[in-house]
Amino acid sequence: MMYNTWMKKHRIHFKHSVILVMVASLLSIGFLAGICNVPKQKQPSQAAASLSDWQQYREKTTTTFSLVGQNGFAITSTEFSESYLHKTFTVKQNTTYSFSADVWTDSTTQNSSPSPVLSRVIINSDANGADEYITPIGGTQRLSFMFNTQNSNTVTLRLVHGHWANGVKGTSHFSNLVLQEMTVSGTTKTWDVLCLTFRNLDANFLIGGTLRNVNISMDSADISFASTLFNRFATYMNTVSNGQIIVNIDIRIINEPLELLSYAGGYDYNAPNEDIYPHAHPHLQAKNYDHVMSILRLSAEDSTYNVPTGWVGLGGGQPYKGVSYSTVLLPHARGTANQNADYYEHVLVHEFLHTIERMSLEAGMDIPWLHDSGLYGYPAYGSTGGVDYFKTWYTAYMNKDVTRNVAPFDKFGLTPESYLLSRYQPVATVYTTVIEVTFTITITVGENGTASESGIITVIQGTNKTITFTPNDGYKVIAVMVNGANIGRPKTYTFTNINANQTLSVQFAVDDGKKPGFGMLELSLIFGGVILVLIVVYFLLPKHKRR
Repeated sequence: MMYNTWMKKHRIHFKHSVILVMVASLLSIGFLAGICNVPKQKQPSQAAASLSDWQQYREKTTTTFSLVGQNGFAITSTEFSESYLHKTFTVKQNTTYSFSADVWTDSTTQNSSPSPVLSRVIINSDANGADEYITPIGGTQRLSFMFNTQNSNTVTLRLVHGHWANGVKGTSHFSNLVLQEMTVSGTTKTWDVLCLTFRNLDANFLIGGTLRNVNISMDSADISFASTLFNRFATYMNTVSNGQIIVNIDIRIINEPLELLSYAGGYDYNAPNEDIYPHAHPHLQAKNYDHVMSILRLSAEDSTYNVPTGWVGLGGGQPYKGVSYSTVLLPHARGTANQNADYYEHVLVHEFLHTIERMSLEAGMDIPWLHDSGLYGYPAYGSTGGVDYFKTWYTAYMNKDVTRNVAPFDKFGLTPESYLLSRYQPVATVYTTVIEVTFTITITVGENGTASESGIITVIQGTNKTITFTPNDGYKVIAVMVNGANIGRPKTYTFTNINANQTLSVQFAVDDGKKPGFGMLELSLIFGGVILVLIVVYFLLPKHKRR
């Protein structure tokens, strides 16, 4: 009676009650469905190249500039010339950036200039610069380099067809350009060293005031000995440093003749980094090496002419295009190198340590000079001896165990931090023309459970995607199928390095060890149903039985 009175008071009729209950139930269902639905992450927008963003320079009016699909540019010349596109970007001061691009040429020929450069990518700023180039070795090459902006707020990127000293005809292509801000992601004591053995020398040198051609080749014993030296060097560094540095080496034999060495005056020729770099370039593009170590033969007792040199090893100079270098010469008399293996191993170690010395001094570390061994009671620099003769010095130097020769007479030398290399990762993309390739994963979810994502989702090529499966209370995962294959009953599955469309399905079943319970959705439906039944029954009863 009280309920009927309340209904009359508020003028709520039976049909209104039914409607209210139904609406309440639908709202409950909608609310629960809404909080259970996680919005999908928005995919990054795709970039496209535009010539209007770039300024053009052409040495000849016949040069043309065009787009390569949606992600790059082409520069075509019908006359020998240099041409380029250039664009200026705003950057942060004293920050490391990276640039990379796919570069290739088509029907490109050079004039008579000796420069091997066909195409280049160059970064210029007020304080610094960096560049990479391709030579006529064929195919697409991924050019990449890092640079620091120092005190500059802007940098200018140039995509160059040809060279100022070497005009070319044909077409240069530049695509998938990426300019990124980098940050140090960590440090490592592992050094990857590229070890180059130059089999042949064929170049002109000033000898006795006359330009002479020197043509010298290593024999099989030389090449074998060079390989032995490289391996001994790596073992020595790893052992004597007590594991503070780990050196991994890749040995490559360079068959193309070394055709250029820099003249240092006084009839003395050096092999600086820029002379070695063109031969190291293809290997540096294939892998990010930290150091390049070379072994050369510039003289031989059976050669008519020999290269005038006053050095046995070079090392410790400033990095060239982000990589440090060291170079060692084989002895004049063939066959004597093996007799002096300890000495030449010492030279390789010594020249490499000059790089560690430079890095430590630039970082403000308190270390002795590598050549000052005699000041601290060790064999003096220039003494005749092999690596064992200098081992006591190297051991102390490499492990902060050199006793200072002035007060406070404490220990100093290389520390674990001396050997560390920085590793970088991108934190922001300044500019890109990369068009992302995407694939789909079709996810089918059975009853009595959910997955972290379902339906058809889009993923970027080469990325990973993890799907998590959550059974309802009282249920368990019974089967997961990936691309039609049953992989068992995992709680998660990760697609790695995705390069094709994928499918996944998951099924759930009653867990015999648990009694199935009710979720919020089921409870809402049951509650709403009970109320609805009670109201219907109440109004269907005769009036005299409603009391």
